Amino acid sequence: MFFRKREKLDWGRVRELVPERAPHAEWTPRDTGSAGTGEMRVTVKRSATGMASLLSRFFTMPLTRTIVLDSVGARVWELCDGATPVHKIASELVRLNGWPRDKTEEAILHFLLMLSSRQMVGFKQPDSSHTSI
Repeated sequence: MFFRKREKLDWGRVRELVPERAPHAEWTPRDTGSAGTGEMRVTVKRSATGMASLLSRFFTMPLTRTIVLDSVGARVWELCDGATPVHKIASELVRLNGWPRDKTEEAILHFLLMLSSRQMVGFKQPDSSHTSI
C-alpha cells in the first residue's frame, strides 16, 4: 500500500542495470591537467515537496547538497550516462587501473547504491527507458 514492491535481482541482472544521473544534479567538469586532482563537485537541489517541505518549516535545511568525488568516483559519474551498464563501467575501471574485476564491480555497485540513496542516480533496465529501481 505505502511501499512499492521491490523486485529481487540476481548478480547477472544487476550487472546489466544502466545507471543514470538525476536530471536535477549539476556538476563541474574535472580538472585532469598536470596539477589537477581529477576531483568533481556534484550538487543536487533539495526537493520542495513531501517530508522535506514539512521539515523545512521547523528546521533550517540547506537548499542544495554537494559532494566531492575523487578521480575514480568522477569517472564513474561521467559513465552514468543512461546508456552504459554497470559491467561496462567496471570494465573501463579495470582497464584504466588494473584492478580485479569482481572487486571492482562490487565497489562500483556499492558506490552507485550510495548515490542512489542520495537521489543522485537512478537505475533502468537495459531494454527500458523508465527508472525501475
